[in-house]
Amino acid sequence: MNAYIFHGTEGAPDENWFPWLKSELGNIGISTEVPQLSNSEKPDMNKWLTEVSTFKTGEDTILVGHSLGAVIILRMLERGHKAKAVYLVAPFLNDLGWDVLKESLFFADNFDWHLIKKQCDHFEVFASKNDPYVSVENVQEVADNLEVTPQVLDVNKHFNTDDFPPLLERINLLNK
Repeated sequence: MNAYIFHGTEGAPDENWFPWLKSELGNIGISTEVPQLSNSEKPDMNKWLTEVSTFKTGEDTILVGHSLGAVIILRMLERGHKAKAVYLVAPFLNDLGWDVLKESLFFADNFDWHLIKKQCDHFEVFASKNDPYVSVENVQEVADNLEVTPQVLDVNKHFNTDDFPPLLERINLLNK
């Protein structure tokens, strides 16, 4: 089993709960990478897709994405990457009114939900009640398209925490 954890806009592998989750997954035998995606201050979908195109994914892979990292996972699945399970934390389907996201090309085309759902059988979506960037409604739109119920949590804003026990619990349930 392997896993990838993807950061979002202005993100980095050593931030938030990413190092903690990598360590916890390693403790249960899941080899985990948290790649640094290029120029996270001004993300470019085509560059990010090129960077992730070589990642080994398949029916034994867990994909975890935070914010724009969740969106790159959706775009990866559209392009043929497969996964055992996908966990999307604060995902969204539009540029949120941010110029940097308008220019990123992530939202230039509609999402192919049929193809996305064909690449993975298990999706989970997480929202924060007090996220200043990604509203519960934004997350609900993703969940509706994936035909899942979002887990709406009372956490520290945009999931900017050092750990994320509810996510680990959900991964552990799947891994048993």
